[in-house]
Amino acid sequence: MSELARSDDPIGIVGHSTGGFISAGAFSSNPRLQASIVINGSFAWVKAEELFREKDGRSPMTSSERSSLEDHDPMSHLKLDNSKGLLLLHGKEDATIPIDSQRYFMNKMSQSNIPSDTLKFVEYSNVNHQITVGMLEKSKEWLDKNLCN
Repeated sequence: MSELARSDDPIGIVGHSTGGFISAGAFSSNPRLQASIVINGSFAWVKAEELFREKDGRSPMTSSERSSLEDHDPMSHLKLDNSKGLLLLHGKEDATIPIDSQRYFMNKMSQSNIPSDTLKFVEYSNVNHQITVGMLEKSKEWLDKNLCN
């Protein structure tokens, strides 16, 4: 990132699955990033961890674990304005990363009146934890619009 910081060109980041979690974290903490695409990942890390633990039959997070995760959760640090773009793509049948964490994030963001051309969530029917051609096409459109204007 330090090399990119010397450039005035807009920068975007894309990640799938764990890479989607990384993309979310980097986007929320680095003001140089103008666009992020999270594919089958999550912008709501605390909610995702709750869902993982519920699915796996593990005990809930301790207050210390929750606090530590909240300190790094992109949802806690995200500052979206009209100069940035965030695209979330997720398979509805994703059995690896629960789509409900992204729905939770979008529900929270809907209370912020963020324009739909800045924040967009697309759910793909009959898609598990993979990247589709449609997701790639949507990603290219998003990056063209948010980085090449």
